[in-house]
Amino acid sequence: MSKILCIEDNSDLRTDLVEEIAEAGYDVLEACDGQEGLEMILEHKPDLVISDITMPRKNGWQLVADLRENHPEFDGLPVVYLTALSDEKDMSKGLDQGACGYFTKPIDYDQLLDKLEELL
Repeated sequence: MSKILCIEDNSDLRTDLVEEIAEAGYDVLEACDGQEGLEMILEHKPDLVISDITMPRKNGWQLVADLRENHPEFDGLPVVYLTALSDEKDMSKGLDQGACGYFTKPIDYDQLLDKLEELL
């Protein structure tokens, strides 16, 4: 069973996200911000990360930059952004950073789950 880490600072949205992904048959971990997310990645080695961008302590951009620059063992770790940032330049930045997907809120769970299946 693939392990997915969901990093989202909004607790209600994080709960919904975790439930939807778990119901699809994945093992799901959760973190409330980028710093906790990085710690979870290093400890639990998930198969894929779904991350918000705008979060306290360490945002999604910083998380992925830190991961790519300081933890080369995770170079191939797929990251999917899930964010309220819908501007074209934000989307381009995410994909340029190496994200495998970029979804805007509100979440279309069917599209997200299709992407997870494609990546895993």
